[in-house]
Amino acid sequence: MVAKEKNLLLQKSGEGPPIAPEGWKWRCGKRARDMYFTAPDGSLFRSRRTLDDYLKTLKDPPAPTAFCWSITPEVLDHPAFEM
Repeated sequence: MVAKEKNLLLQKSGEGPPIAPEGWKWRCGKRARDMYFTAPDGSLFRSRRTLDDYLKTLKDPPAPTAFCWSITPEVLDHPAFEM
């Protein structure tokens, strides 16, 4: 039996690094794979494909690797999450 992947930031949201580029917002959903990104212009993305298509339309887009689709313990160790 394989353990289900758990979203460590279940239903949390924030802005910028380490989960999204500077100026972008992010939100985690109820399931491990539910990640949503909001561009500075308000466009919402929930799939890599639509996000990649959008990034291709920008003059100076952030790198696709700047978007964290899987929240791992390493991401949570980022100083932005210190309390």
